[in-house]
Amino acid sequence: MSKVDWITWKTDPKEVINPDKIEEKINEQYQNYESYMNSMIYEQLQNEINGGGLSKDAFQITGISPANELATEIIKSIDEIKNTMDRLKNNVRDVSTKQKELEKDQLIDAIEEKIEKEKDFLKNMNSKDNSDEDVKALTNDKIEKLQERLAAAKAL
Repeated sequence: MSKVDWITWKTDPKEVINPDKIEEKINEQYQNYESYMNSMIYEQLQNEINGGGLSKDAFQITGISPANELATEIIKSIDEIKNTMDRLKNNVRDVSTKQKELEKDQLIDAIEEKIEKEKDFLKNMNSKDNSDEDVKALTNDKIEKLQERLAAAKAL
């Protein structure tokens, strides 16, 4: 899991990793690969194996069709690549979801800590007789904005 030491109370909740966007990019790239590999290679090889020049009966040497065996191995390799890519997509989704939770928790903690500091500051201001009302108002505004940011972070 990567570090999240870059997250502070100032971090915009939109900066937290988004597994949906990552998955969307992976699916887009996979579709590009799949559209080429499936139509250009896989299907053509299958057609040739099933009834064309790469069938088991084509170009036999001592009862074995080397072209058919090689084509069949290529098909198996393409299937293995598909399976590997599916596992990779699942792993990336799982890891990015865990990372999001880690970042979200860190952000929530940082914002809550900042809110407490601001509340303590306000408490100290209230205990002083000659406290500045403008500073109190600014601090209250800051606390309110922090609470909005906290709600956005919790909604992730």
